[in-house]
Amino acid sequence: MRLSLPALVLLVATPTPIHAPTPARPARVVSDPPALITVELDSSYSQVVVTVGPFRVRAGMATDDADPMAMAMMQDSCIGQFVWPRAALFHGLRLELLDARGAVLPRSLLHHLRLNNFDRRDLIYPQMEHIVAFGHETENISVPATVGLPMTRGHRVAVVVMWNNVSGHDLDSVRLRLTFKLNHRRQSPAPIAVLPFVVNASPLPSGMFDVPPGGVTRDFEFTIPLSGRLLVASGHLHDHGAWMRLEDAATGHEIITVHPIKDQGGRVVGMSRVLALLNRGPHLRAGRLYRLRVRYENTTNDTLVGMGILGGLFSPDDIRAWPAIDASDPHYPDYPADICGVRRPL
Repeated sequence: MRLSLPALVLLVATPTPIHAPTPARPARVVSDPPALITVELDSSYSQVVVTVGPFRVRAGMATDDADPMAMAMMQDSCIGQFVWPRAALFHGLRLELLDARGAVLPRSLLHHLRLNNFDRRDLIYPQMEHIVAFGHETENISVPATVGLPMTRGHRVAVVVMWNNVSGHDLDSVRLRLTFKLNHRRQSPAPIAVLPFVVNASPLPSGMFDVPPGGVTRDFEFTIPLSGRLLVASGHLHDHGAWMRLEDAATGHEIITVHPIKDQGGRVVGMSRVLALLNRGPHLRAGRLYRLRVRYENTTNDTLVGMGILGGLFSPDDIRAWPAIDASDPHYPDYPADICGVRRPL
């Protein structure tokens, strides 16, 4: 069975050389005019299909090494929200971009897409959950039906995109279609409930850091509020990324390490994966200090923009102990509070 984890964890961006440090600042999230969103649950309860649009996607800049300001000038756009229709687990997700005739458009039209759940918290950060993210070159999600990501009826889900239309002309009547593959309602044995595990080597919300000539090692230490097993892990690095490692901060013990997959030109085209889908992954303990360590080897004379995201699927020992969103937490970020016109949780 095919497994394509990177789409679960990546907001893929091409490394952008710069000549001065880039200060961290909140991600720019703007709301597009309200879009038509349809949510369809098939009669066999096997899939949920969400269609958003149509949109007019204006011609825009690509983010490549030839234009060091492109990434900073592009921005996320909230194109709408939908309500999840029924309690279910899903183990697959297909993303399609369609034109007015229903023909599939190239994924490169989309720099990235992410889905935010307003009604569930991230494991590590005191913010709304990032359910899933796609980059323009990542594949659709498909994991074995032995696991599933639970969704509750009534959960409000935001669809946030960054367009990347480099065709040279505006595109009309573009629609976006998301097809969620659901676990069978009476599956036996019952699937293992998993939730997103995402940790960033750089402080949010930017998630980026400077990589000077020669390279840099970036560390981020964190705790988790409940114990569980990390069943799947992969990550996201820009070009010149060497590796990323999850360690026990007290002992330095290596828990997992993932490496970039590079093409003949040395560009990062994917990441290695650590799989333990039989509920035998490393057991992480609540309250224990862990460290994400990310290494870049910069062989150029430019200062680059790096990212280091470790992500995967986390099976909590007791999913009922999952932390709730606390909007009064001073660390709860302001920038996602009003995207899509949704008020902060009380």
